[in-house]
Order: sequence, then structure tokens, then C-alpha cells
Amino acid sequence: MGTIKPKAKTTNTRQLRKKIDLRTLLKKVPNGFALISVTILLGILLAFSFILLNASLNTRFVGNVFQQALSSEQIAEAGLHKALFCIKATTGTNCGGTNGASYAGESNVSFGGGTFSTSVTGVSPTLTVTSVGTSITGQTKRVKSDISALPPTTSMTMTAAVQAGASGISMSNNVVVIGDGSNVVTDSDVTSIGDIVCGNNAQISGNVSVTRSGGKIDSCKVTRNAYADLLTNDKITKDAYYLTPVSGISGSTVGGTKYPNSPTPVPIAMPNLDIPYWESVASAGTVFTGDVNLSGSNNVLGPEKIIGNLTLSNGTVLTLTGPLYVTGNVDISNNSTVKLDPSFGAASGVFIADGTINISNNGNIQGSGTAGSVIIVVSNSNSMSNSAPAIMAENNVTGAVLYAPNGEVHTSNNANVPAVVGLKVVMDNNTTVNYGSLNIFNAPINVAASGSGTGWHIQPNSWREFK
Repeated sequence: MGTIKPKAKTTNTRQLRKKIDLRTLLKKVPNGFALISVTILLGILLAFSFILLNASLNTRFVGNVFQQALSSEQIAEAGLHKALFCIKATTGTNCGGTNGASYAGESNVSFGGGTFSTSVTGVSPTLTVTSVGTSITGQTKRVKSDISALPPTTSMTMTAAVQAGASGISMSNNVVVIGDGSNVVTDSDVTSIGDIVCGNNAQISGNVSVTRSGGKIDSCKVTRNAYADLLTNDKITKDAYYLTPVSGISGSTVGGTKYPNSPTPVPIAMPNLDIPYWESVASAGTVFTGDVNLSGSNNVLGPEKIIGNLTLSNGTVLTLTGPLYVTGNVDISNNSTVKLDPSFGAASGVFIADGTINISNNGNIQGSGTAGSVIIVVSNSNSMSNSAPAIMAENNVTGAVLYAPNGEVHTSNNANVPAVVGLKVVMDNNTTVNYGSLNIFNAPINVAASGSGTGWHIQPNSWREFK
């Protein structure tokens, strides 16, 4: 038999090589994973970068669109005001050759990097201006507004000669209130949320009401009807409306019919004078900073805002040609007069102060001289002091509608006015409130900015956008 040769160990060599290759590969694996991770991360970052860049570009685009929309609207607004300027102008210079009520508008007027075109339609005294604003990128905005030659007006409704809020009414020492003479049973010539307390021959010619639960009318002489949960010690010429059958009418005499178990009267709205609006109209006129002390008889103000105090004394005469707004206190005394310009006609005017108003020693507040015209004197003060109220009217003061929505009105010593309204009202010493003395209470009071028909203006709330 031949000799058997051992097999070569080639298998072991191959296995060893495989082991070596595998080890080498395994050593390289972590770096491979890191490379893959970095590649994925870079891809994610790149994707987010594209997203952020796209969002930024979109935001910028939207911002530009919004900016151009705003720009085109501002340019259109400029066209409206240019039209108003030209309608007020006395020549056609800078207005395309026309002016006044015959102004027809203009085309492609350069403004703010864009242009506006305007057209005017309608017949004086009311015209409509259409303005198209075009931005530098061509985006357009179209707006309209009505322009009137008539002075701005609002209506104010008053329903009572004397009216108070929660702090009530006090009347004494021969106070007389004369109602409007209406025969409507539910009218209240004197009304209050708080109690009404009378004394020393105070007399109310008309209906009286207290409009809070448990409220009372106390010791008043009422020539018509009385309405309150409690009527105590009153002399009522006609009917009595009250809550509790026995205690609700304690000490009172009633000439008409008693109506126990009557519901508490419904509160009556305070005058609806738009005080912020009239402050804005006055502020749009002349603005003077500092205290003003007037003298003489040739003073003319309005529309005007005085940032300070106002004093009239020693026979001073002030004529108002528009609303007057004083941010400080007002003192009108010693035969001084405030009156509306005759051009107001039957319209009424507004005199507003943020501080207290003192009218004394024959201070006289007059309308235009035409029936129905008055000055509505308003104090925004919240003072409730009897000695320094929001409005003090004493010593033969005449003529004004007195209104203190946040404070006290105090009248005394022969004050004679058509109406008094306040959060609190105190009247004494021969005060007379003659609600029927002026023909302003059967319809809303027409409150005007001026008596001139030449003051062209943009009518409030007439602006509108269209496509």
C-alpha cells in the first residue's frame, strides 16, 4: 500500500483570510454608520433649509403684498383729501383747472410712488368722491366718501326738564320746575334713578318719577302724576303710582286716583349727546395750549380746543362759531355772555370742559337768537361736591342746558335755565327750570358744528371700500 499524504491546510488559510477580512470590515463598520448618519443629517438640514427659505420667501411675498395693499389704500385716501381740498379751493390751480362744486376730479396724479384718480358725482350740497389708488407695483384700492357743504350735525334727544342718575335730585327754597305741558300720562318732566327729595315750597309742574327699586319721592309738590315705589309726604294733584298699599303712600295727599302695587318705573335714557364726537370736531379746528383769559366784546372762538383753563369776566362777550372744548376749568362771571353766532339759526351748539364749569353773577348763555337754539354746556368732571360741583350755575344765570354725566350740577340764587341733567342734581334758592321756555323738546335737538354752509367736510361714516 502506498503512503497516504496528509491534506494541505488550505481550508484553514482561507478561513484565516476570511477572519482577517471580517475583522477589518468590522473595524470599518462604525465609520460607515457615522458617514451614513452624517449624510442623513445633512439631508434633513438641507430639507429644512429649503423649507425655511421657502417660508421666508413666502412671508416676504405676503408682506410685500400687504404693504402694497396698504400703500394703494393710503394713496386712494390721499385722492379723497385732494378732492376735498379742490372742492374748498377758490381757484383751479393744482386741481386740474376746476374747483368748488364744479370740480370733476383728476386722473393719474402722482403720489407716494404710485398714482390716484378721482371722480366727483352728485349735486351740491352733497357730492360723492370716488378715488382709485394704484401702488408702485400696480396694486389698486378703490374707496368712496360723501362730501357735504352742510355743517356736521347730530341729534340729541331730551325727555325731561330735570334728570339725574343714581345720586338723585334735591330741590328746596322755592325751586320751580315747569314741564313741557304734554298731556301724555307717562311723561316724566322730572326723573331720577336715585331719590327725589324736596323742601321749602319746591314745586314741580309736571310728572315725576324715581326709577329704582325702593326709590322714593319725598315732600314734593307735584301738579300732575307721581311714580315711585314710595311716595312720602307729597302733595300730588293727579294720580299716584306706588308699590306698597299702605306704607308706599305714607303722609301723601292725592287729588286723583291711587294705584298701589304699581311696578317700579322703567329708567329713562340720559340725553344721547355724542360728547367724544364733538370733542373731536372741536379738536379738528384751532388748538391753543395755555390758559385763556378773555375780555371785551369781540371774542370769537370755534371750532377750537383749549388745552388749559378758560376765564370770562367783567362783561366779556364770547361768540361761538363752532364747538368749544376746554381741557381744564371754565369760569364765566360778572355779566359775561357766551352766545352762538346768528348763522346757526335754529341749530344748537356745544361747549365742553373736562374740568369744572362755574357760571355766576349774571353769567348769560345764549343760543343764536332763533327759537330752538341753545348752547349745551357739558362738564366731564366727576366732582360731586356741593361747593365745587362739576357745574355750578348761580346768581341770575340764564339760558344754558346744563349737563354733567359724571358729576353734580348745582343751581341756585335765581338761576333760570331750560334743562338740568347730571349724575346728581341740587337745586335751591329760587332756581327756575323752564322746560317749555324753548321749543326744543318736542323733537330732537339739532346740534351743529357751525352755522356756515360753506364748510365742506367728509360726512361721518360715509367712507366705504368697493371693488
